[in-house]
Amino acid sequence: MNSEIPENSCNNAPSHKDGEVTIDLINVFRFMGQKLRIYAFLLAIFILVGFSVPLLMYQFNSTKASVYGQITFSYKGAEESLAPDGNALDITELASSYVLNRAIENSGIKGISFASIASNLRIEAQLSDEAAKQLEILNSLADNTSAYSTIIQQLEISHSNRYVVTLCNGFGQKPVKYLSDKELYNLLQYILDSYNDYFIEKYSSGVLPVNTICTIDNSNLDYIELLDSSEEFLEYLKEYTENLSKNFPGFSSSEYGMSFKNVNLLIDSILSVDVNPVKADVFSNSVCRDPKTLVSKSKYQIEVFSHNLEEYKSKYNSVLSQIEEYKNSRVVLKSDENNGNESSTFTTVHYNKLIMQLVEYSDKITTTEKNIAYYNDIIDSFTNSKEGANVLIAEKIRKIGDKCNDVYKLVCSCSSELFETSYYKDNFMNNVVISGKADGLGSTAKNDFIGAAAGAFLAVCIWFCDALICEIKSNYTPSDTEKKKEEQI
Repeated sequence: MNSEIPENSCNNAPSHKDGEVTIDLINVFRFMGQKLRIYAFLLAIFILVGFSVPLLMYQFNSTKASVYGQITFSYKGAEESLAPDGNALDITELASSYVLNRAIENSGIKGISFASIASNLRIEAQLSDEAAKQLEILNSLADNTSAYSTIIQQLEISHSNRYVVTLCNGFGQKPVKYLSDKELYNLLQYILDSYNDYFIEKYSSGVLPVNTICTIDNSNLDYIELLDSSEEFLEYLKEYTENLSKNFPGFSSSEYGMSFKNVNLLIDSILSVDVNPVKADVFSNSVCRDPKTLVSKSKYQIEVFSHNLEEYKSKYNSVLSQIEEYKNSRVVLKSDENNGNESSTFTTVHYNKLIMQLVEYSDKITTTEKNIAYYNDIIDSFTNSKEGANVLIAEKIRKIGDKCNDVYKLVCSCSSELFETSYYKDNFMNNVVISGKADGLGSTAKNDFIGAAAGAFLAVCIWFCDALICEIKSNYTPSDTEKKKEEQI
């Protein structure tokens, strides 16, 4: 078949009414083939421009560039946001002057301070799978007010052992110093490596518990206050030994022949056999040195806790009202057309933070209400009690204090022995797995390809429209009215 289109194609067009146009797509593509060289050149230009524009925009807008990395803690207890010593993990140490100054020194980058880097760092904890499922269930109950409120009270938000660290470009003020993509990526990697070294240095030597019982002034505290202080101290040691027992279940002290689980049982024994019975005796018999002072202190504590309670309730209601606003912006994830059920969620990042704040304030409200009730019990029990010392109770409390000091020394001795073993130190050689990935340049390359595709599409559209116009002109037959107008002209 001859691909050439005759010059008098208008005369050879299919029959149709005057003033109408018929379009043959085969002829359109033939017209496109006739102008192949011209539009091939135009197509190349459009692709080049589409590829170059995002790259140029990125160069002039590099202040928005950022890189991110992920920190993963692999030791036991990390999923509960605990440090290896059993205390709460403080991830903000990553932005400490010690870590950042070491990273600056290792990177060799000049003209930036640790303060400017710290202001550009963002650290976000990743929710655990269980917490994510709880949030999804909560979202599905958003329209059920009673069920929603019940779940909020029972919800426990937990994080995984992963944290995402983002470093934004642009350091300091007047003038602002910008780093290249490679420099920014390398700086974040040095920060993560420095934090890894700092973490191992800090915990490989071990951290002993603090002896808070020795700072208590027995002369200024009443019996019930001394018992409360002893109970708090023993609970603190119990939590400390529980975490060591989880992380090092196979350890046993060569000096005492005890594991941390045995020490933990000893602390439980002191609480149940010594502290709790004496505390019950003091309450039931209203044993008190100075009732007026004790009641006065309790009333002051109630005022403080009541003020805090109002503040927590106000913040709780404020966060709850913000969450209510998200109920109008749900996004359907999936639906079942057979039974009409659907699964939905809200705006994720900010909404999850609000839920976490709500749970936090709910816990604070519950704890504060318990404290207020406890001090009210003290007021009820000791308001009418007689002033004076009780030798028997005082002796029992003294013995409890001695047992607290003894168990503290035992915990410190066992912990120090553990910290000197290779079993402990080897546990931290690979306890932090860090990976970093640059994101700024990757997103730019993606935009480049999108721009090139858009340019190619635009060039093909122009090419097709040009061929379509040629086809219309070649097949157009003027109507009788149009012919008369042309004759008059």
